[in-house]
Amino acid sequence: MKRTLVGLLLLGMVVSGVACGSSGGSSGGQSYSPNNAYNVVKDNIQNAVVAYAVEHQGVFPYLDDIYSVPECTDCHVIDMAACLSSNGGMLREVPDGIYSTAGANNDNCDGGANGCSGNNHYIWIISLYGNVYSKCMGSDCNSNNATGYQGVWP
Repeated sequence: MKRTLVGLLLLGMVVSGVACGSSGGSSGGQSYSPNNAYNVVKDNIQNAVVAYAVEHQGVFPYLDDIYSVPECTDCHVIDMAACLSSNGGMLREVPDGIYSTAGANNDNCDGGANGCSGNNHYIWIISLYGNVYSKCMGSDCNSNNATGYQGVWP
């Protein structure tokens, strides 16, 4: 257990550095693009998942349903409600781009968070090791089987 928490802390420090370095906006030389927006959301979710795991002795915030992407065949849907600051997490609100679909435990807001929309495209999932991936939902996605930005945002 101690080894896992140390790894999570190190991962959190690395991911935090990436998030801080990439969120400079136009003043940092980067301009807005849907791909950049996707990457900032991904970094924020990864940071929130790591912070949750550190606070909960290595347990990750996930729901029961499973989605697959090539990098992860049994990833669980992230419970965004558990990552919200109103519940002790580090996300102030549900990030942009999170897709809502009918059914229980099959999207990021089924844990009780509000902010998902059927007009958005991404369901965020987590591996058993804490790696965050996305699943693009809808016919306008470049691929429904790949993770990462799929040519559509939010």
